Amino acid sequence: MKDIVVIGIGSRLMKDDAIGLFVVEGLRERGRLPGLRYVIGETDIDFCLGEVDQADGIVVVDAMLCGGLPGEVTCWNLEELNSDKTIPVSPHNIHLFSYLFQDPLAGKTKVIGIEPAEVAVHWGLSTKLERMRAQITDETEEILRIICKNLK
Repeated sequence: MKDIVVIGIGSRLMKDDAIGLFVVEGLRERGRLPGLRYVIGETDIDFCLGEVDQADGIVVVDAMLCGGLPGEVTCWNLEELNSDKTIPVSPHNIHLFSYLFQDPLAGKTKVIGIEPAEVAVHWGLSTKLERMRAQITDETEEILRIICKNLK
């Protein structure tokens, strides 16, 4: 059986845009969810695309402006995002999500969006999301448990 690939994307130079990276790194360090392969994609979308070719399922973790409160974690089926042609704002939509919409695994692709507090040129998370990092990682881990049950 191949893996479910969990890809953290974002830029460490853009404050909360990096939350997906920090969460995926935290999940990898915890190691509580067997059968998941964690990929730190950062902004290297071509690298991410190479990683999904070897997957049974895909989960993208990214900062997304969904209109919620800072730190709020939401989960989307990729097909749902494509059906209404409205994707919450992510600077990584154009290349990665466009490819994933056409991938045979589109039906097994989930997007976990984390509402940023601040996106600006700065190394590290905003104070607000840094304080919430463990909680955000916990919520993401719980969503991944459910996803794993449904994808396998």
